Amino acid sequence: PGKTLCVGASYISLECAGFLAGLGLDVTVAVRSILLRGFDRECADKIDAYMNDHGVKFKRPVTPLKLEKIESGQIKATFSDGSE
Repeated sequence: PGKTLCVGASYISLECAGFLAGLGLDVTVAVRSILLRGFDRECADKIDAYMNDHGVKFKRPVTPLKLEKIESGQIKATFSDGSE
């Protein structure tokens, strides 16, 4: 894939984002509130910093409102903050 959007900040979403970024892909994680809700905050903050340092981008606080396929075949996501 070209760009990848992982929706949510669960450990599965973050794991996928991490391995795709490790393969050199452009990865963004859409986060509604906090990473790894229910996990130790200090550990979650360290994971956040590590992933940022290793090329994973985060959009927060957002929720996806709409996904639409555009002419190029890509899927465009529109978020609750008005960004795409």
